[in-house]
Amino acid sequence: MLCRIARFFAYRPKQVPFKRWNIITGDEVAVISGKDKGKTGKVFKVKRKYNLVLVSGVNIKTKHNQPSMEAQEGSREQKEFPIHVSNVALIDPETSKPTRISYGFLEDGTKVRISKKSGAMIPKPERPEVKYIQRHSSKRK
Repeated sequence: MLCRIARFFAYRPKQVPFKRWNIITGDEVAVISGKDKGKTGKVFKVKRKYNLVLVSGVNIKTKHNQPSMEAQEGSREQKEFPIHVSNVALIDPETSKPTRISYGFLEDGTKVRISKKSGAMIPKPERPEVKYIQRHSSKRK
């Protein structure tokens, strides 16, 4: 009985959040390891506290729902689950292959991401709906 309970409460090392993130919401990424290796998708959520990203069309699992009072039958839904950020890589815009990145500066002083494979600039996706207050609202509480 004890070994059965220990399986659920086993020791897992605490995730230390990364300080520098290369991947942000809206980036095109490719999965470089795991069961979905080779798949590509767009990042639609980043969980920096746990070093996880949610990628559309990747790591899909079937979730079974129990019957409720209004629905007499149970149901199944397919849902995307997060994967570790180390298992994804940005896609090079010129070659459409996964690449590592470095940072550089333009003449006007703006910081840009540069592909290590081709040297092409990887633009950051536009996110007009996100404002500074919304990004830092958890720190105010």
